[in-house]
Amino acid sequence: MKLPVPMIVRSVLPRCFCCWSVILAFVIAGCDRGLDKTLSNDDERSEASTFVQATDETFAQEVLKHPNPVVVIMSTRWCPECQKAKPHLQEIANQLEGKVRFREVDVERNTFLAEKYEITQYPSVLILIDGQVQERLVGTAQLKGLKLRLDAASMLSASTRENAAP
Repeated sequence: MKLPVPMIVRSVLPRCFCCWSVILAFVIAGCDRGLDKTLSNDDERSEASTFVQATDETFAQEVLKHPNPVVVIMSTRWCPECQKAKPHLQEIANQLEGKVRFREVDVERNTFLAEKYEITQYPSVLILIDGQVQERLVGTAQLKGLKLRLDAASMLSASTRENAAP
């Protein structure tokens, strides 16, 4: 026995299996678009990060109070230029280990720091000595001479400490 279906439903709903399978495929393919996959992968991303993360809460201790020069990489998770720059920055960090400290700040999660340092482009690299910004590099093109700048900054910082010692 066939049940009566209202006329509007019959005219809107597809009648063949092929149409239903196409609709089902679109629904399944589009189901995860509204989900923020970055939230579920945050732990994996932070473990894969090459630098120690500084936050609004830890920035003073990790960066401002550190006696050596500190390089702060201001970036975002979605920025392709930031991801391209990280291997180059990691190589420099390995060469200057013990002389210069490297920290990374996710500016989307740490909006106070982004506003304080007026970060509008990514990646932005700040070189801080004694808690003061000495140099700001914006974009990957400016990172080429970073090692020379950091060598000079670490020498300057060391001579400043020697002169300040009694």
